[in-house]
Amino acid sequence: MSSSITLFKTSEGIRGLTPGSHMIALVGLACEPYSGAEAVEEAPRARSSP
Repeated sequence: MSSSITLFKTSEGIRGLTPGSHMIALVGLACEPYSGAEAVEEAPRARSSP
C-alpha cells in the first residue's frame, strides 16, 4: 500500500517537471524495484536516451 503512495507522489513530481515525463513515471511504476527518489533520478537519463 505504501508503495502506491510513493509512486503517486513520484508521478506527481515528474509530471510537474516536463510534459510527457509522466510516461517515465508509469514506466517506474511497472519496474518499481527502486524507490520514488531513484525513479526521479532515472527520468532525465531515460528522456535523454534516443
